[in-house]
Amino acid sequence: MKKLVILFVLISFFTGCDDGDIAVAEIDFSEQDIQLCGEYLFYKLSSENTESLTLKITNSTNITTRLGSFNYTINNNSNSLKYRVYNGSAANYFCNDIQPVNPVVISEWSVLSGTVNILTTLDQVDRDGVAFEDENPGEQDENGNYPNAQDTDGDGIPDYMDSDDDGDNIPTIDEDINGDGDPTNDDTDGDGIPNYLDDDDDGDGILTRNERGANSIYPQNNIQPGNNLPNYLLDTETAEIISNAYIQHTYYDEYRNVITPDENISFLSEEGIELRLEILEFGVYEFSTTRTVTPSF
Repeated sequence: MKKLVILFVLISFFTGCDDGDIAVAEIDFSEQDIQLCGEYLFYKLSSENTESLTLKITNSTNITTRLGSFNYTINNNSNSLKYRVYNGSAANYFCNDIQPVNPVVISEWSVLSGTVNILTTLDQVDRDGVAFEDENPGEQDENGNYPNAQDTDGDGIPDYMDSDDDGDNIPTIDEDINGDGDPTNDDTDGDGIPNYLDDDDDGDGILTRNERGANSIYPQNNIQPGNNLPNYLLDTETAEIISNAYIQHTYYDEYRNVITPDENISFLSEEGIELRLEILEFGVYEFSTTRTVTPSF
């Protein structure tokens, strides 16, 4: 998370300041993540939870998944950007159907006009323990896609989104035989192809997917009495049961919303005191959704 430091230049802000005095206050939200309530109130709290920075956008479009760069006009009504100070912790202040009585807002500063940009990008990943760049996605096109991405098993799901890259009904993340967290360095039969890309892990001529038991499509469940390993890792075990079913694949849509207010934006208090910003980076809101698919060949 980028550091968020807001330097406010206040004129006649502190009690006892003469007209024309300039006071500088630093508000640091750098350790706090952006949170979201409904559609759409983004907010950040200070480390003590007694200050907040909020961005409210009223829009029928699902802005958190709308890919691209879009500007939203702040009008202090349907769309607003506010800085608040509370007399206590505001940790439970937001996302309530009924506004809580406490804490009380003791000062509020609002942006009356300006724009906020939201840049939304999407990564589709499988979280299978293999780094994105090691799954040979190829070059990204102008639409953000990878048309030449590697698809080892030919199931129509590129490896970087495929939780079972070789289609052997063993999830890639479970092909980390030595347990070091890296499936790319496990090669049971020593043929130079790591297990997660090898459809015959033990090199016995029987496809891994067909070294399953009679009652399960998962080869790792087929362990014969007296063996410490499943058949698909033992070239001495060659019993074959043809499998025409494929395990369900899971991948993730990871969205990233970079929220950047116009650098010329300024806040105004109810008393008419203006706050001009030296630096304002609202931050990044990230979330993911899950998709499942069962491929067919």
